Amino acid sequence: MLRIPGPSDGYPSQSAQVLIDDAYYTVIWRWNDRDRAWYFALADADGERIVSGVRVVLGADLLSGVPTGLGPDGGIVVIDASGRVDEPGLLDLGNRVQVLYIQRATGAA
Repeated sequence: MLRIPGPSDGYPSQSAQVLIDDAYYTVIWRWNDRDRAWYFALADADGERIVSGVRVVLGADLLSGVPTGLGPDGGIVVIDASGRVDEPGLLDLGNRVQVLYIQRATGAA
C-alpha cells in the first residue's frame, strides 16, 4: 500500500508527482465549489491524461474503468480513517480522508 499525497492547506487545485509501480505519474486534485466535491485526474510521465474528471467518493477505486496497461496495475481508493461516512470537504482530503494505492495481487500459476 502506498499513500497518495492529497492537496494541502485547502488549496483548491494541486498536483504532485508520485512513483507508483516503478513509473512516475502526476496526481491532480481539483475542488469544485459548486459541487462541494474533489475531482481526481492522473497523467503519465509525459503529461498524457490517463483519467480525468473522476469525483472523489469514499470507498471508490478512482482508477476503475481505466483499461489495463494504460496506468498503474492497482487501484487508488479513498478511505476515511475516522469512520465518518460523509464525503471529503475542502480541508479533509489528505487529512481525515486518505488516498491509497493498492497493488493488485498477482497469483502464481
